[in-house]
Amino acid sequence: MAPLRQEDYFYEDYEIKKPKINSQPPKTLQKPKAAVKKQEKRKVKRRVFWGTFTFAVALAIVCRYAMINNMNMETIRLKKQLTELNNMNAQLQLNAEKSLNLSEVEKYASETLGLQKPQNYQIEYIKVAKQDLINNKATNENKTGLEKILFNIVEFFN
Repeated sequence: MAPLRQEDYFYEDYEIKKPKINSQPPKTLQKPKAAVKKQEKRKVKRRVFWGTFTFAVALAIVCRYAMINNMNMETIRLKKQLTELNNMNAQLQLNAEKSLNLSEVEKYASETLGLQKPQNYQIEYIKVAKQDLINNKATNENKTGLEKILFNIVEFFN
């Protein structure tokens, strides 16, 4: 075996001294146990509060969605009922129009209501002049320059 060098002996004899680390901080930085317990209680209270608050908000949202859903279902039900009533109304109107018979109406009017047809002496004829009293043609009066030009173009094509 070869002799070891002097440096090798030096490393073996040298001890590294590590400083001792206390697991507890110095007494000046330590908090009293009562303060620690108070702080822990506050943390627990905060967590309970925020948990309750979150639950209440979620419950409110779910209740609103339930109310909206109920309103939508009610709207759908009412629309369906309206459609059915409109169809029934149309059917009843059609049946009324089909059952309308002029001879029955005349019979009811004469027998029940006592109405009768007018006699010849009750009828008066009126002569209406054949001349048209209303002039539908527009005139060129009261028109501006552009309106007169457009009126003349329209009149030309008529």
